[in-house]
Amino acid sequence: MTSQRGRLLLLLRRPLIAAVHACLVASAWIGSFAIRLDFTVPDPYRTPMLATLPVVILIKLVVFYWYRLFQGWWKYVGLSDLIDIAQATALSTFIVILVIVGVYGTTGFPRAVLLLDMVFTFLLIGGVRFIVRAYTESFRLTADPLAKRVLVVGAGRTGMAIVREMRTNRALGYEPVGFVDDDPQKQGVRVDGIAVCGTTDDLPTLLVRLGVHEVLLAFSTKSGREVRRIMDACRDRRVVFKTMPSVGDLIGGRISVNRIRDVRIDDLLGREVVRTNLAQVRSNTEGHVVLVTGAAGSIGSELSRQIAALAPAHLVLYERSESDLHDLELLLRQRLPNVAMTAIVGDILDVGDLEATFEHYRPSRVYHAAAYKHVFLMERHIVAAVRNNVIGTYNVATAAERFGAEQVVLISSDKAVRPTSIMGATKRAAERVVLSMGDGRTRFTAVRFGNVLGSRGSVVPIFRRQIKMGGPVTVTHPEVVRFFMTIPEAVALVLQAAATSRGGHIFHLDMGEPVRIADLAENMIRLSGFEPGRDIEIKFVGLRPGEKLYEELLVEGEDIEATDHPQVRVVRAVDTGVSGDWIAAVTRAADARDPSRLVALICQAVPEFSPSELVLPTGPRATSHAHL
Repeated sequence: MTSQRGRLLLLLRRPLIAAVHACLVASAWIGSFAIRLDFTVPDPYRTPMLATLPVVILIKLVVFYWYRLFQGWWKYVGLSDLIDIAQATALSTFIVILVIVGVYGTTGFPRAVLLLDMVFTFLLIGGVRFIVRAYTESFRLTADPLAKRVLVVGAGRTGMAIVREMRTNRALGYEPVGFVDDDPQKQGVRVDGIAVCGTTDDLPTLLVRLGVHEVLLAFSTKSGREVRRIMDACRDRRVVFKTMPSVGDLIGGRISVNRIRDVRIDDLLGREVVRTNLAQVRSNTEGHVVLVTGAAGSIGSELSRQIAALAPAHLVLYERSESDLHDLELLLRQRLPNVAMTAIVGDILDVGDLEATFEHYRPSRVYHAAAYKHVFLMERHIVAAVRNNVIGTYNVATAAERFGAEQVVLISSDKAVRPTSIMGATKRAAERVVLSMGDGRTRFTAVRFGNVLGSRGSVVPIFRRQIKMGGPVTVTHPEVVRFFMTIPEAVALVLQAAATSRGGHIFHLDMGEPVRIADLAENMIRLSGFEPGRDIEIKFVGLRPGEKLYEELLVEGEDIEATDHPQVRVVRAVDTGVSGDWIAAVTRAADARDPSRLVALICQAVPEFSPSELVLPTGPRATSHAHL
């Protein structure tokens, strides 16, 4: 019975809404005459008022129907609906004026009535909708004793949208009890009915006074230090803390409570939000054939994802790891089915296969991300490191030059600066290889940046595994520091640098402030719900061969100059590159599996290289790996 009544009401919904609008239009018309004539309508005016009433109702209902005012739910009315009502009212009034003037002329009819009617119609049509919304929301805004009491840090656009959804959707189980914001102009004000109770300095007191169960971080511009301070205040009082992506991160999706997530380690870095010149980046990619080497690696896969979203004419994924390449291709085809792409299982050390790929697809943009990157492992595999990072780079560069690529971008590392490891030295040598290339048609560029969070073999996933196993979390040295950046923002800046480059430069990405690895370990343990030293031990194991206490940003004699982008700098230096004879010598030594000769050649090309004892020609392991 109830369902039949519901279907009947749904069927009659639009006729009922039209009838309500007709009554409101009639009230506005008659009320305009009453106001204009001091609430007494004499006979000379009563006759035209009643005679024109059906015409006015008909005209306005037709216009309202055209503006779709009979659709939509009044309890969800918003600003866009109000704009539609204003436009429909103005248009219908204009038509009514034309009809009235045409029938009655300009005399004998109170002209002020027409203006009053437009105002009253707008107020009645819009006002009834907002009364319905206010009435329905009044039931939702009653406090639920079982709901989680939430304090929102950030009374900006994201915070307001989240609070509004919490208050109108009681099924979510959240009760917003206040805002916290450091903006002095917001102190003491109410935002959508919720008070700004204080600043982040007041958090410890507010958590107790308001009986808060959860704290929601709804901002994107706080520093990592401030996030950690908020996190510590919550943890001391056993209050759950979560965060919300910024509005910019939610482009293409609605700001929603469903987006709330736990605070992650990258939230604690507090880096400035990366913003790129999207038009410039797109113009350097859209319509071009783009090839990515090492396409399924940590950086390569993100490069592939972001490039695919920029509408390339064709995306060529070049990778020797078959399984990883297969997974990447499936993901990209699912997300971007209209992008032309080809996945190629290939090795940058296979010159024939590499050149065949370049000859067939003729890429105009090449991003060279294929490299060995694990510092300690490469100390024990010198031949493999040199072959992949130096000779492989030379192979890609020469193939690109031979087959007319317009741009080659080498993904380098801050470990190339004053290197103390084979990995860093080979990346520095690779920089010199690409800077020695260039025939006028092909622009060669290198981009340096530091550690990326979440990449394979990086410290963050290692710490996660160790925490999951109950510890200990191993840190090399109490004072070791590193620069960190998330993979998506590192890749976004690489694409920005590529769009800026005219060739022959090394670009350096602003990595923000360095992070103590010991602090990183402590924060990760706390984010996992444990206490460092009590629940999970941090164990210092000492620096391994090739590792530094801190990474440097510049080689002696280099200077950094600003570019149009605040987070991309160009390294200015006199760098003559390496000769073809040196490349030939490196190739012969690699073919002979002679690590001692390779170390000597690397030192020749990279004089600032300080080899560890593990790789010195006189070291105990120098000859034991000649078979590699």
